[in-house]
Amino acid sequence: MKKTITPIKENMIGVGIKGGSFGPEIRKMSLITNHWQAWATDDSEIVGSHSLSGGRASSGQFYHREAHLRCWRREVVTLDGKRKAVVQHWYRGGQRVGSQFGVMEFEKA
Repeated sequence: MKKTITPIKENMIGVGIKGGSFGPEIRKMSLITNHWQAWATDDSEIVGSHSLSGGRASSGQFYHREAHLRCWRREVVTLDGKRKAVVQHWYRGGQRVGSQFGVMEFEKA
Protein backbone atom coordinates (compact mmCIF):
# COMPACT_ATOMS: atom_id res chain seq x y z
CA MET A 1 0.00 0.00 0.00
CA LYS A 2 1.27 3.46 -0.85
CA LYS A 3 -0.07 6.60 0.79
CA THR A 4 0.65 10.17 -0.33
CA ILE A 5 -0.26 13.33 1.56
CA THR A 6 -0.32 16.74 -0.13
CA PRO A 7 -1.18 20.11 1.43
CA ILE A 8 -4.15 21.74 -0.37
CA LYS A 9 -4.59 24.88 1.72
CA GLU A 10 -4.51 25.86 5.38
CA ASN A 11 -6.23 23.16 7.48
CA MET A 12 -6.83 20.91 4.43
CA ILE A 13 -4.78 18.02 3.02
CA GLY A 14 -5.20 15.67 0.08
CA VAL A 15 -4.64 11.95 0.67
CA GLY A 16 -4.06 9.36 -2.04
CA ILE A 17 -4.05 5.63 -1.28
CA LYS A 18 -2.90 3.00 -3.78
CA GLY A 19 -2.97 -0.74 -3.24
CA GLY A 20 -4.14 -2.94 -0.40
CA SER A 21 -5.95 -6.24 -0.22
CA PHE A 22 -9.51 -4.90 -0.07
CA GLY A 23 -9.37 -1.89 -2.37
CA PRO A 24 -6.40 -2.11 -4.75
CA GLU A 25 -7.49 0.83 -6.94
CA ILE A 26 -6.22 4.38 -6.37
CA ARG A 27 -8.49 6.27 -3.98
CA LYS A 28 -8.41 9.97 -3.10
CA MET A 29 -9.90 12.13 -0.41
CA SER A 30 -9.60 15.63 0.96
CA LEU A 31 -9.41 15.99 4.72
CA ILE A 32 -10.12 19.07 6.81
CA THR A 33 -8.18 19.14 10.07
CA ASN A 34 -8.08 21.10 13.31
CA HIS A 35 -4.81 19.31 14.28
CA TRP A 36 -6.69 17.00 16.71
CA GLN A 37 -9.20 15.49 14.29
CA ALA A 38 -9.54 15.13 10.54
CA TRP A 39 -12.69 14.53 8.50
CA ALA A 40 -13.38 14.03 4.81
CA THR A 41 -15.12 16.56 2.61
CA ASP A 42 -18.48 15.57 1.10
CA ASP A 43 -17.10 15.28 -2.45
CA SER A 44 -14.38 12.73 -1.57
CA GLU A 45 -14.34 9.14 -2.86
CA ILE A 46 -13.77 8.13 0.77
CA VAL A 47 -15.72 9.69 3.65
CA GLY A 48 -15.18 9.46 7.38
CA SER A 49 -13.03 10.85 10.15
CA HIS A 50 -10.24 10.04 12.55
CA SER A 51 -8.73 11.42 15.71
CA LEU A 52 -5.07 12.28 16.16
CA SER A 53 -3.29 11.50 19.43
CA GLY A 54 -0.05 13.14 20.51
CA GLY A 55 1.13 13.72 16.94
CA ARG A 56 2.05 10.05 16.50
CA ALA A 57 -1.15 8.00 16.50
CA SER A 58 -4.53 8.08 14.79
CA SER A 59 -7.66 5.95 14.67
CA GLY A 60 -10.92 6.27 12.82
CA GLN A 61 -13.34 4.84 10.29
CA PHE A 62 -13.67 5.56 6.59
CA TYR A 63 -16.30 4.45 4.08
CA HIS A 64 -15.15 3.71 0.53
CA ARG A 65 -18.22 4.72 -1.47
CA GLU A 66 -17.55 2.94 -4.77
CA ALA A 67 -16.51 -0.37 -3.16
CA HIS A 68 -19.19 -0.18 -0.40
CA LEU A 69 -16.53 -1.04 2.18
CA ARG A 70 -15.94 0.46 5.62
CA CYS A 71 -12.44 0.49 7.08
CA TRP A 72 -11.50 0.86 10.75
CA ARG A 73 -7.89 2.10 10.93
CA ARG A 74 -5.31 2.44 13.67
CA GLU A 75 -1.86 3.91 13.02
CA VAL A 76 1.09 4.52 15.35
CA VAL A 77 4.39 6.17 14.36
CA THR A 78 7.72 5.44 16.06
CA LEU A 79 9.36 8.19 18.12
CA ASP A 80 11.97 8.83 15.41
CA GLY A 81 9.25 9.10 12.74
CA LYS A 82 10.87 6.54 10.44
CA ARG A 83 8.21 3.80 10.68
CA LYS A 84 4.46 3.54 11.06
CA ALA A 85 2.49 0.47 12.14
CA VAL A 86 -0.92 0.21 10.46
CA VAL A 87 -3.88 -2.07 11.28
CA GLN A 88 -7.06 -2.08 9.17
CA HIS A 89 -10.27 -4.08 9.65
CA TRP A 90 -12.58 -4.08 6.62
CA TYR A 91 -16.38 -4.48 6.71
CA ARG A 92 -19.22 -4.72 4.20
CA GLY A 93 -22.40 -3.87 6.08
CA GLY A 94 -22.03 -5.49 9.50
CA GLN A 95 -19.87 -8.36 8.19
CA ARG A 96 -16.10 -8.24 8.55
CA VAL A 97 -14.49 -9.22 5.25
CA GLY A 98 -10.90 -9.20 6.44
CA SER A 99 -7.97 -7.42 8.02
CA GLN A 100 -4.59 -6.22 6.89
CA PHE A 101 -1.63 -4.87 8.81
CA GLY A 102 1.92 -3.84 8.20
CA VAL A 103 4.76 -1.46 8.85
CA MET A 104 5.45 1.48 6.56
CA GLU A 105 9.01 2.79 6.14
CA PHE A 106 9.49 6.47 5.29
CA GLU A 107 12.06 7.93 2.90
CA LYS A 108 13.43 11.46 3.03
CA ALA A 109 11.94 13.73 0.38
